[in-house]
Amino acid sequence: NPAKVVISASRVAEHAKKALRDDGEVVTPERREKIVSELGDVLWYLTALAEHCGLDLEWVAKANVEKLQKRYPNGFTHEASRTRAAE
Repeated sequence: NPAKVVISASRVAEHAKKALRDDGEVVTPERREKIVSELGDVLWYLTALAEHCGLDLEWVAKANVEKLQKRYPNGFTHEASRTRAAE
């Protein structure tokens, strides 16, 4: 079920938000344990989805790096990302 990767990813984001908001931007051992658990689920579902689509995750990662190198030929900076977002 492709929705499961989204649900698990949203749980990772929720824990990250709580670390920023509630834990003074510190990832506590308890929060880290929860994030690890949810990231494990994300990886599991993402791998299953990729396999179902006949995709190799290593190839997907390499394609993403190539895309980002084209997008940011001088390397990523926050300024470059803001400029790109404004385009």
